Amino acid sequence: MERWTISLNYSLLAVRLLAQIEAHTHVNLSLVNFFRQPTIEHLARLVQEQLSDEVASSLIPIQPLGDKPPLFMIHPSGGSIHWYLDLGQALAPEQPLYGIQAQGLNDAAPIQETIEEMAAQYVTVLRSVQPHGPYRLGSWSMGVIIAYETAQQLVNAGEEVSHLFMLDQGPYQPNTPPEDEAEYLLTFFGKRLPITLEALRALPEAEQLPHVFRLAQSSGFLIKEITLEKFRRFYTILKIHEQAWRRYEHKPYPGTVILFKAESRPKDDHPAKDLGWEELARGGVEVISAPGDHNTMLHPPHLATFARKLRKALETS
Repeated sequence: MERWTISLNYSLLAVRLLAQIEAHTHVNLSLVNFFRQPTIEHLARLVQEQLSDEVASSLIPIQPLGDKPPLFMIHPSGGSIHWYLDLGQALAPEQPLYGIQAQGLNDAAPIQETIEEMAAQYVTVLRSVQPHGPYRLGSWSMGVIIAYETAQQLVNAGEEVSHLFMLDQGPYQPNTPPEDEAEYLLTFFGKRLPITLEALRALPEAEQLPHVFRLAQSSGFLIKEITLEKFRRFYTILKIHEQAWRRYEHKPYPGTVILFKAESRPKDDHPAKDLGWEELARGGVEVISAPGDHNTMLHPPHLATFARKLRKALETS
């Protein structure tokens, strides 16, 4: 009898979880498929398999469980949402988290070249999960400007954005444009790999990226499954995103920006406490400190504190 009761309770819990997923994604999953492998990863894969091609190429259900309104996190430069995977685990099982990755990252789809184009597609992606607001979205690093424009387009369409999170990045490019291919490579990978501008410029331009790729593999920066072709596409997307950010025309935003600011600051940090958001956000800027630095704030051991503060911010209307 006890075993039967446990089994029944487990089945009822599964039904509830699947109902929550259907409410958020409009995807109907069967109990049979769920019980074959009842894990978050398996559920996320099942959801993505049933989404439309356009949406599925960008929408990643990192953590689809929970009955709270979903949080959407848009990719940073380079287009990948793997930066948010740890966050998904930290928010489970109450808070659904969806990542939005760049078009063309994992397939041959055209890479979008303007912030406005990216945002327009991501509005469609958001609405496939949540047809109407209030929306909760954000991003980290360069991706904040894509989240900013996405929020602008939602508001212009008459929707409400209740929470717009900017993770440790201001609205403007922090440095001057790279002069050549070598400087681009140093900008993107110089803090992670033992490369110098002089050493890169000593190589023919066609050999510079393969050289960085080999260093990235030998240092463990890349997993062995990443090929030179995949690395080249990732680098191409990095450049396109960096250039799109420089071309973007900033307009005032009628709402509030919530800035999570890493406690460990770089030497060339923006002088303003709000990193420059106050001049754009008509509803003001709320600054919340987060332990760690720009690259560690979303990962252990700092993740637990960040996730706790994020949950608290989400509970505030």
